[in-house]
Amino acid sequence: HKFNLKWVKPKCTEESFNLYKLYQQTIHHDKPGKNTPESFTNFLIQSPLTPEKKSNEIKEGERSEGEEGTWHIEYRLNEELIAVEVVDVTRLVLSSVYFFYDPKYSFLNMGVVS
Repeated sequence: HKFNLKWVKPKCTEESFNLYKLYQQTIHHDKPGKNTPESFTNFLIQSPLTPEKKSNEIKEGERSEGEEGTWHIEYRLNEELIAVEVVDVTRLVLSSVYFFYDPKYSFLNMGVVS
């Protein structure tokens, strides 16, 4: 098995939104139709902490050391997106804001300590 983490700029992709919707409906019992791309964007994409590139050398979607902002950390198992952690990064603090995951991996207790 191959497990990896990747820091990406917050973006409402079909893959991350579908995972969020599945998590909300299964874990929090949200009704189908309650979660929309717009509500997902308002909750976990838009942020007053906007990542800014510190150098032209940084590739799109990559985070450089010391770069502040709101980020999504994608957790992938064999290329499958199994979880997303939303974090705020400032000069002094790393704060986990929200964590959602594929419920079929509940046995891993992801998000308990993030």
